Amino acid sequence: MEQDLVPSTETINKEEHLAQFNKPNSYYGFEENEYIPKLEDYKPQLQTTNAGKKEAQLMKDTVQKWLDSKNGWLTIIGGVGIGKTHLMKAITKLGNCYYLTAYEFDYRIKKFRNSYDTNENFVDPDDWVQNIGTMERRLILDDIGAGYIDKGWTTKRFERLIDLRYRNQRPTALTSNLSGKELEKELGDRIISRITDVNISRVLLCTNTKDLRLKRR
Repeated sequence: MEQDLVPSTETINKEEHLAQFNKPNSYYGFEENEYIPKLEDYKPQLQTTNAGKKEAQLMKDTVQKWLDSKNGWLTIIGGVGIGKTHLMKAITKLGNCYYLTAYEFDYRIKKFRNSYDTNENFVDPDDWVQNIGTMERRLILDDIGAGYIDKGWTTKRFERLIDLRYRNQRPTALTSNLSGKELEKELGDRIISRITDVNISRVLLCTNTKDLRLKRR
């Protein structure tokens, strides 16, 4: 069953994570009581400049178009607080997506490694990556930032995940607050080449949108 493909967030015990996937939020990658924003609550007009308003509206429209694509990729690069995560979370249930932050990916891989070291409820991280890399559901990889993908053990599996999604043409969306050069340094040429492939991916670089959270302070 499709709900068996991805382990739960808080445990690597197989019986526990299968039971947890009967709950709606965990099926989509969220915590049980996690707040999920609505798409209509994203307001491009809250940006303080006309260029920011237009860019925020373009970001919202582009995300909606991605939901209509069959196997396309989407990469959004922009500063913190501009609404990337709001939009990604808002469309997760609408598009039957699975939502995963870069931090959470790193956390799980390390947890699998620790379970191997202690030989307790071991889940093979390569099997887990294979499952989410080949599943037909849309995958959202949010908030790829500096230091979130640990070098070595985690990076190799993240590269494997991207490669599987790419070769199997599975619809995938990624967001980052790093610049293009910073992202290349963080992830490497191989990953960047795939997520920016113009044949399958739409890359949206947001330079005019500003941190909306600063406006609320």
